[in-house]
Amino acid sequence: MTAQRRASTTGIMIAGQKIAPGRIHAGRVVTVHVAEHTITTDLGGDDIRTVRRTTTQPVRSIKARRPREARTAHVSQGICQACPGTDSSSIWWD
Repeated sequence: MTAQRRASTTGIMIAGQKIAPGRIHAGRVVTVHVAEHTITTDLGGDDIRTVRRTTTQPVRSIKARRPREARTAHVSQGICQACPGTDSSSIWWD
């Protein structure tokens, strides 16, 4: 099974197992291949790491913590509550 995770500074969690790819990979989306006895992480480029699987838990989420898009500046789009002539139904939050 193949899944994606967003690496944090402390690592990624997959199938109940914590894997630490390193702080240099923090914030990157990592592709993880889970087999019966191994977990292989593709960190981009030629950096591929394989670790022995220590749990038998299934993968619960294919895309956990997908990258978030930065909030758009609602003021520049003219939908700010403080702006005159703004309809309250056009205000959105993401």
